[in-house]
Amino acid sequence: MTESLLKRMLSVAALVFCAGCGAKDAYHMQREAVVYGEDGRRQYYELSSADKRDLVRQSALALLPREVANQLLAGGTSAVMTWGEAAGLCADEPFAAEPAAAFCSGVLVARDLMLTSEHCLRAMPLSDWVVAFDYYYASEGQLQLEVGDVFEAKRVLALEVRDDSADSTVEQLDFAFVQLDREVGPDRKPAQVYTRSPPLSIGERIYSISTGGGVPLKWDESGSVVGLRDQDDYFVADTDTSRGSSGSGVFDERFGLLGVLGQGGADLISTAEGCAVMIHADEGKERATLAHRAVAELCRVEPGLALCDEQCPQPCSGVQQSQHEAGCAVSGRPRAAGWWWLLVLGGAVRRLVRRDAQGVSRANTRRYRPLPRTSHRRATD
Repeated sequence: MTESLLKRMLSVAALVFCAGCGAKDAYHMQREAVVYGEDGRRQYYELSSADKRDLVRQSALALLPREVANQLLAGGTSAVMTWGEAAGLCADEPFAAEPAAAFCSGVLVARDLMLTSEHCLRAMPLSDWVVAFDYYYASEGQLQLEVGDVFEAKRVLALEVRDDSADSTVEQLDFAFVQLDREVGPDRKPAQVYTRSPPLSIGERIYSISTGGGVPLKWDESGSVVGLRDQDDYFVADTDTSRGSSGSGVFDERFGLLGVLGQGGADLISTAEGCAVMIHADEGKERATLAHRAVAELCRVEPGLALCDEQCPQPCSGVQQSQHEAGCAVSGRPRAAGWWWLLVLGGAVRRLVRRDAQGVSRANTRRYRPLPRTSHRRATD
């Protein structure tokens, strides 16, 4: 590990893992997360449901410092500081030996659009971090992440943060939409989003997917809704998440995106041995900004998006259905006068499939090259 990379890792670790930061620090991470009761976090390969694995693989994102992503892709997990090293965890803490590469989480909501927390964007300029799919263990010790899974953060479309008020009657929001440098391929499916206020109730079961501690993505289905607000800005939950979980998606049992995690309770405590352990609490404190409030701001600046369709079924898909896709859903025989276009379209599809298969084969065999530093600036519309 180079000296510059080590310094960058220590800098990010100080932001992500500090336990006594002031209320006005750049991250507000001292309030971000905690484990409630028994730790319910699970690895991707431990999930028996194909639908749950698909949700992780297709829509869950990790935000990685560019230099750390380069090191991880070139040298594997052993080239990156572990969570235990970064946070001073006791050796027997869950996931302590895993790489702490991520500083925040995110969720794909359209083919080139990510939803995360606004305070995550304050860590470093857009050009200094990347967005990654497949930051999870496909099997024990086998990280799935590859070069083609990494995307650039192109620009910020909409964001808002109101999380410093001591007045509980004031709205408190924390979200940001970030456009990626390119659209995802057909193997990725954006999460479906509640673009209108969802029918939440106390005790309702929820799922979360996050890079808590900076480690590869974990699934948690032990959480529930423990608090609702008249302001309809966020809800309170008791999901098992850790620092680094900010921006992670929180879903209902239909896999509809309810919101993104913004704040929580302190999650680590020092022991007499001089190392840290996770706090196991009984009262939920995790705040998740409601997705529909974030979408309302997005649609103010980008009204033409699919998520902005007021008639969209709930939860709403952020992907416009093409004419071909719509046509496939219609039963019946096509008109005789127009049968020829089906043959033309079929040939085009076969050529595209063949070309994509060849492209994937070449991408999987090419040598690793470091991710270039871009000149993208943070820009808001």
